[in-house]
Amino acid sequence: MSLLTIIQGAAVKVGIPRPNTVINNPDANVQQLLEIAQEDTAQLSRMRAWQNLTKDHTITTINAENQGDVSTVIGDDFDRLVPATIWDRSLIRPLSGPRSAQGWAQDHALIAAGPFYSFRIIRNDLLIFPVPDAGKIISLEYVTNKWCESASGTSQASWLADTDVGKLDELLIKLSIVVTYKMVKGLPCQKDLADYQDVLNDRVAIDGGFPKVLNMSGGRDRYPWPVLPDGNWPTT
Repeated sequence: MSLLTIIQGAAVKVGIPRPNTVINNPDANVQQLLEIAQEDTAQLSRMRAWQNLTKDHTITTINAENQGDVSTVIGDDFDRLVPATIWDRSLIRPLSGPRSAQGWAQDHALIAAGPFYSFRIIRNDLLIFPVPDAGKIISLEYVTNKWCESASGTSQASWLADTDVGKLDELLIKLSIVVTYKMVKGLPCQKDLADYQDVLNDRVAIDGGFPKVLNMSGGRDRYPWPVLPDGNWPTT
């Protein structure tokens, strides 16, 4: 599918003529569908950390509290961090944070800073405290703000051409457009909304696969390699 086929499918669902083009199409209905597609796809991308929008990244620290603008030290497509994924690989410990304004002030007020790092993003700058030595490796996952791509594979933060392809489920995008369009026009959309919610729930449920079966026995399952046994210790 592409932007063109998404809008064509949505047009048929809402009862308007199937367009042959989308970008620069002068038809008011097609322009409205395009604007809805821009907004709805952006909103869907922010709904959760979709696996197809999640990226790994490592930062090599400098000897300063302010590591620089996130668009430089992480990427120009940075939208938000995936919670609890920022780790100091040198100490093999997570960084505490993101710290609140109150917690950040407390960190700086303490006489002893402590050996472990905390972080905060403010004014789009990534701050780490205590000041790290240069050369430490910080790993993290983040969600990109580029939720579609051109036919040649260039990531984008908006629909720019009829041949653009979405990084999210395109049936979900189409159903979202249909629901929004009908709501804007004051048309009945109960069935469309139910279909959209069903597909959304399905996509959320299977996105990124499933974790292994939960161990309810209270035994160890953190490490994939053998450690000390949980029970049945030999007596002789």
